[in-house]
Amino acid sequence: MKIHEGGGGSVELSVEEGRLVLREGSTVTELSPLGPALLERVFARYGLPLDPARPLGGGHPVARLEVGHARIVHVRHKEIGDVIAKDYLVLERASGEPAASCALATHIAAALQHLAARIRGDA
Repeated sequence: MKIHEGGGGSVELSVEEGRLVLREGSTVTELSPLGPALLERVFARYGLPLDPARPLGGGHPVARLEVGHARIVHVRHKEIGDVIAKDYLVLERASGEPAASCALATHIAAALQHLAARIRGDA
């Protein structure tokens, strides 16, 4: 699932053979060594609880990715006054867990890129 596209190319997040993988252009990094709670920690840092009265924040789902007992939904949302729609990522947890978290896709992508660089020893 593409989570960000910019001047530096696209950033994609996928699950391959049960492992969380980040692709930055031709560079592929497995994020699984950081543990299953990685996405929870990233969304706790950069996300906010999603308003249950506005499913998916009122945006339109672009893509979904099942990650263990959670799901990441890429949402495109254009608020009144916005010229360009913004991309958000929503972390939907399994039932019985805290409400979904929502963050700008650029923030989540940057955090995961930084963590991937640390895994590779680039940072």
